[in-house]
Amino acid sequence: MIYVCNFYAHGKEAVSNEIEILRKHTRGSLFAAGIFLDQLHLTKKDVREKRTIISEKDYQRSLPGFIKALPRKEPIHYFSEEPEPDKIAVFNSVSNDLYITMYRRPNARYAAYLKKFAHIAKVFVELECHKDILNEHGLDPERIVVVPPPSILERSFSPRKFSGKFLFASWNGGDAETLEKRGLIAILDILSANTGVVCEIALRDKDTTRYRNVIWSRGLEKRMLLSDIHSRSSIRAAFQRADAVFFLMKKKLTKDVPNSIIDGFSLGKPVLMTNVVDLAEEVKKHDLGWVIRPGEKFDVQKAAGAYQRKAKNAFFYSKEFAPQKYIARTISAYKAERV
Repeated sequence: MIYVCNFYAHGKEAVSNEIEILRKHTRGSLFAAGIFLDQLHLTKKDVREKRTIISEKDYQRSLPGFIKALPRKEPIHYFSEEPEPDKIAVFNSVSNDLYITMYRRPNARYAAYLKKFAHIAKVFVELECHKDILNEHGLDPERIVVVPPPSILERSFSPRKFSGKFLFASWNGGDAETLEKRGLIAILDILSANTGVVCEIALRDKDTTRYRNVIWSRGLEKRMLLSDIHSRSSIRAAFQRADAVFFLMKKKLTKDVPNSIIDGFSLGKPVLMTNVVDLAEEVKKHDLGWVIRPGEKFDVQKAAGAYQRKAKNAFFYSKEFAPQKYIARTISAYKAERV
C-alpha cells in the first residue's frame, strides 16, 4: 500500500497520525507534501521509515510520475481534504485500486468529483451521515465505508467532581478574525460570564501575542493558561488536568470529527461545543456534552449537575475511536476489495 497526502506533519497533525497508524500495520510507504508546522523535508529518518516528504511544489511536480511508476498491484490510499480536480487525471492514468479517505462533510460537488475516479475501491468517511449524503448523490453504497478516526490517547477513566476546568486543544494563532472564527474569543466570553471557570489552551505555535493582549484587556490572565505542548504525554496530561473540553468554533474550520474532542472522550472528558461540525449531532444523541449555537450564552454551573453522567457517556462512546477499531475497519475494507 502506498499512502498519498498533500498535507503532512509527523506526530503533530491528526490525519498524519492516522496514516502512521495504518502504515505501522500495512508496512506501506508514504508520498506526501510537508507544508505544516515548519517541518524538515526528506530527513534520514523519513528515508529509513519509507516516508517521502517533500515541499508542496515538488510534490505537485513529482506526483504524476511517481504514480505512473508504481507496480500495477500496488494499491493507493489517498487522503483528500478538499476536491482536487488535477488529481483525477493523475490517478486515472493507472489502473491501481484507489482508496480515498475524506473527512469533511460531503456535498454535491464532492460527490461529482469522486465519481470521476475510474478505479475507486473504497471511499472512507468519518460519520454515517456522510455516507448517507454520498448515497443521496449517487455513489455506490458498497464503495462507502464509515471509519471514525482514531484517538491518539489510550483510553482511561478516573471519575471526578466538576471544578470548572476546561481545555482547548485546537489552537492556531492568527489575526483577530482567526481568533473569532476559531472560538478563542468565545472562550473568553464564557470565562467572563462564569467566574468559576478556568481554561488551559494547548499551543501548537508561538503566534500568541494578539490573543495574550485580548486576555489581559479582559482581566482574565489568571484564569487562562497558554501551554506549550510538544509530546503525546504532555497533551495527555493537559486533558487529564481538565474536567471538560471547549470547542466553540464560530465557523467550520476543521474536520467534522475533531481530534481535540475525541481525544478528550478517551479520558472521559465531555465537550462544550458549538453546532458547526457534524459531530455535534452525535454529542446530542449520546449525551456526550453540551451543544450550543455560536454566540449563545452558557451557564456552566447549571450544567455542572449533569457532568458526571456526561463524562461516563463520553468515555463509553470513545470506544468508537480506539486505534484498534480504526485499523480493523480499514484493513477489513482493504481485504474485502481483494477477495
